[in-house]
Amino acid sequence: MKSNVHAPSVFLTAFSPIQCLGCAHILNDPKTHLCAVCSMSLPLATGASLTHSLERMLRRRFECSEARAYLKFSEGGIVQRILHRIKYGGGKELAFQLGRQFALSEKREERLSSAARVIVPVPLHPKKLVARGFNQSEQIARGLADITGWDLDLELLYRAQEAGSQTKLDSLGRTKNAADQYACSNKARPDVQYVLVDDMITTGATLEACVSALRTAGAADIGIRGLACDLDI
Repeated sequence: MKSNVHAPSVFLTAFSPIQCLGCAHILNDPKTHLCAVCSMSLPLATGASLTHSLERMLRRRFECSEARAYLKFSEGGIVQRILHRIKYGGGKELAFQLGRQFALSEKREERLSSAARVIVPVPLHPKKLVARGFNQSEQIARGLADITGWDLDLELLYRAQEAGSQTKLDSLGRTKNAADQYACSNKARPDVQYVLVDDMITTGATLEACVSALRTAGAADIGIRGLACDLDI
């Protein structure tokens, strides 16, 4: 009978304790990724001053009716670890739960209107979607929709071209890299606000390309939501 020499390592990997992304304490429920204390003390970007700065930065690139983010990114901080876990550590449920928390924070601050809105996540190229297993922006969007009740459109906006990672590119490089990568499969409705959702807002190059595609399809009113933003750019 052939022995499985890899069985011990597989067993240890499957049952290794999961640490909180903030304080490194062992978690009872590994699906949470954050302990209760760290979850309640995340660096938020929901204040009026940060929201104004975000809108001002993005409106230098494109027209949008509003722009909001939930978490404030800092190099080496907990938000960076959260984003890394979501994208590269199978954090599908984490993205969904943070999308819900984002919507709940807006609900508490009475920032949710009753106007007709349709949520559109920034899409991944099909090759990257297969490799990662899910689109992190879609999971955040699903969390937002779960609380707000807004419609979710996963078919309208799609990735027309595949490009390399933008992680290490400067603002000009990101703009060139994102240009002409997105398109719409159908005409957009002129009577609703489209809420474009991304995981991380840095220079706004990806959002600008997506907004351009939505405008071409006929969208008149576009708002922005980002799970996190980096305003020190």
